[in-house]
Amino acid sequence: MATSPFKGVGQAPSPLQLQVERRRSQLRKLLLRKNVSEIENSLTMARNHLDQAQSTLQYIAADTAKLPKAGETPGSNEGTVGSGRQEINEKRVVHVPDPTCHAAPNTGYSGDGALVWGQGFKLSTAAECCAACQAHATVCVDDASAGKSWWPQKSDAKCKRGLAPCNIWTFCPEERCFAFDIHVHTQGECWLKFQRVNITFPKDPHFGHKTYPQRMREAPRAIWPWAVSESVWPGPMPSLVPWISGDH
Repeated sequence: MATSPFKGVGQAPSPLQLQVERRRSQLRKLLLRKNVSEIENSLTMARNHLDQAQSTLQYIAADTAKLPKAGETPGSNEGTVGSGRQEINEKRVVHVPDPTCHAAPNTGYSGDGALVWGQGFKLSTAAECCAACQAHATVCVDDASAGKSWWPQKSDAKCKRGLAPCNIWTFCPEERCFAFDIHVHTQGECWLKFQRVNITFPKDPHFGHKTYPQRMREAPRAIWPWAVSESVWPGPMPSLVPWISGDH
């Protein structure tokens, strides 16, 4: 015999008790459906990320296969990845005097989320961007810091409740910076971010490479790992990752 959910065994529940119990039952069903929906959405996102990762690994494997074997001399049309590395050394010279900035050229870090969006926070140099991350981390230590100014040069740069201190930064040093997203990125953008683990995890799907694989660059826009509108980036994908990033 089922146990009555109402007090007073043997007593008939009142209309109010019945209404409350019906509402509780409805809420339980809604919560169950919501949890199932969230799990399905998470699985779909995981499958999409896996497909993107597999696609990118194929691009990288194809580029790696073009590298000369040990003892071979690269021909005039070979060594695309190697020549990209040489171009990195020649083209991107980063002057960030503070060694604790761990500045990495041709690198973009992902972050669990952006604390400060670079489109509204532009600075002159990567060194200044690193200093901004350090300032944020020093001032915005916890919720008690909410409302405090962490960057006096910008009046609305205040600590916000519920946000962690900055521990990674990303700076755009070029007139335009390419990224697999929906935004037009321009010179001076300083993105302050936070990531709990693996803070140097790359933002774009090139697994830490400082160049975009040649096959990825030559592929039709429609099958890029993430679609980028021509209104956002009208030209071909660049060979070099344009961003400078560091951690604190």
